[in-house]
Amino acid sequence: MRVAGREILLAAAETSSDGLGLPVPAPMADIFAALADFRLAKDLYGQLTHLIDRLARQPGGAVLRQHLTRKTEHGPERFDCAELHASYQKALAAAPYSSYCPLCYLAHPGFSHPDCKLCRGQGWTTQSAFESCPENYRREMFNALGVRQLELVA
Repeated sequence: MRVAGREILLAAAETSSDGLGLPVPAPMADIFAALADFRLAKDLYGQLTHLIDRLARQPGGAVLRQHLTRKTEHGPERFDCAELHASYQKALAAAPYSSYCPLCYLAHPGFSHPDCKLCRGQGWTTQSAFESCPENYRREMFNALGVRQLELVA
């Protein structure tokens, strides 16, 4: 697939580690392979935001401009599409992050509880879910996995 003159590979490349740098267990490989598409979505979002801004600045973008807001954060003024930004934030928030749910792993290693409030029975968590888990549970999970927190990816 070609986007903005660049080759973009849509391969579901195997991801060998999760967002914490922990090895992804074999049963989670398909889930974390989706990270390639989440990264692609992030790249395409950046390209699309630049394209929308460029279109809005052209005479032919007059109607489009009516549906956009002007932003001055992080540099020069640009036109912004709130709906596009909202969908990007939803996709970003949904990306797999930890291939282990601290609550499920500590209760029953290798089993995800269907009523778990953290992973919702998935066995893995998003970044916000993982960070909302109390620090002591995360630390205990790392200890049970035999991983020192200093070894983790920042």
